[in-house]
Amino acid sequence: MYRVLLLSHGNLAGELLRTVEMVIGKQPEREVTAFSLHPEQDMNEYFRAIDRFVAESEACGGCMVFTDIAGGSPFITSAKVYRERAGSVKMDIITGMNLPMVIEAVSNRAVNDLEAARSGALRDGIAGIHAFSSKIQDCCAG
Repeated sequence: MYRVLLLSHGNLAGELLRTVEMVIGKQPEREVTAFSLHPEQDMNEYFRAIDRFVAESEACGGCMVFTDIAGGSPFITSAKVYRERAGSVKMDIITGMNLPMVIEAVSNRAVNDLEAARSGALRDGIAGIHAFSSKIQDCCAG
């Protein structure tokens, strides 16, 4: 068991969580949550919210963090938490979150550990990306 935290610029994280819940059902807020970063937001408060969620994850087997983009403020902030919590809380960070990877991680929280969650999320996230036009051309080529 582990907790899941979605981080993003703007409303992406919150809306992605709403979409996940539309597909697989409502999730417990204390176990799966999203923090969105807005331009006017205080970065210290954002850090404290992430740090608090991760710290509380120790009793739950750790925390899988998904961020929108590598190198962005949500990622950098989660990496700071990772560095400060190293050794005390199991934590992993995956960047470039998409719907298939988050559904995989959230739906298997009760049966996977963080290592299996990372593998499954990366597998499903990559497998969910397709160039549809090339599939149509392959299908219809005569």
